[in-house]
Amino acid sequence: MTKKYGLAVDIGTTTITAGLLDIAKKKEITSLVDFNPQSAWGQDVVSRLDYCIKNKTGLQQLHNAVIKCVNRLIERLLKESRLGKRDLQKMVVVGNTAMEHFFLKIPAASLAEAPYASGLPKGVIETKSICLLPVIKSFVGSDLTASILYTKLTAKKGANLLVDIGTNGEMALSSAGKLFVASTAAGPAFEISDKGILGTEIIDIISSLLSGNAIDKTGKLKTENIRITQNDIRRIQVAKAAIMAGMLVLVNKAGLKFRDLDNLYVSGKFGSLINKDAAIKIGLLPDIDTARIKFIGNSAYKGAALALCSESAMKKSEAIAKNAMHISLFGRKDFQDEFVKNMRF
Repeated sequence: MTKKYGLAVDIGTTTITAGLLDIAKKKEITSLVDFNPQSAWGQDVVSRLDYCIKNKTGLQQLHNAVIKCVNRLIERLLKESRLGKRDLQKMVVVGNTAMEHFFLKIPAASLAEAPYASGLPKGVIETKSICLLPVIKSFVGSDLTASILYTKLTAKKGANLLVDIGTNGEMALSSAGKLFVASTAAGPAFEISDKGILGTEIIDIISSLLSGNAIDKTGKLKTENIRITQNDIRRIQVAKAAIMAGMLVLVNKAGLKFRDLDNLYVSGKFGSLINKDAAIKIGLLPDIDTARIKFIGNSAYKGAALALCSESAMKKSEAIAKNAMHISLFGRKDFQDEFVKNMRF
């Protein structure tokens, strides 16, 4: 019997996405999303790394949690599609660098301190029928590799910026034949607020409060608000400042200004739910023509699906990881200066 089906999996810090695809037809049959159970050991990557370092069984615990979650998703996908494991040909997995360490049960202590080196082998990692796309360097993982692959970023004319609005804040800029990449810790600010409001709503609320002068430029909440807290605002400030500062470093490195961008691709599970004008007003996205800002959903998962169905795409992922120029933002004065400046609204 020909094994014609495959799985694409994106292991995010907050959520895990898994999809079942018909490889020959290059078509998704169905997909599912679940919360990453590793959040029990920390909402962000740094907290989980710290837990692994301080606890002998930490790595095993995080490994077991993610494997169980992925297996549950696979079982549900197969049940919904009335298929069995015998019908599966292979699985392609992507994720940020720490998530890949946990998935493979590889010690990740080197990621916890400068120069934040990955313990993963270079290139595509293959174990039996499972392939992991290549990480680029440090915290810039295979999820960004997959996103670059999906958007065909390096093949586009002009200057094109890709940013993932998520916990790990990965980004890439392609311009003049060069590909610059970076990662900045945005944290879980865009996931859910203290009062259970989703990240997209928080952006709209803060934008509205700014317009009504209910929040000042420093982020101080002038009036009591039943929907968000001062803590919500501070977390958004830190996250948007980190993302904006990271984008500015990449754009400046390429000798460009935001106005020179032909496209700004915004990746992440929020998809088209973010109000562009609100995101610009709070300083999460640059003040450019909104027609150039394109929301592309979970491009990491889509890139994994592309690599699953195409050997040439798989090879391109290796070229992307090999040719990308990693810009470490740690300790950079320009990043720190921009971060402080962009904390304000």
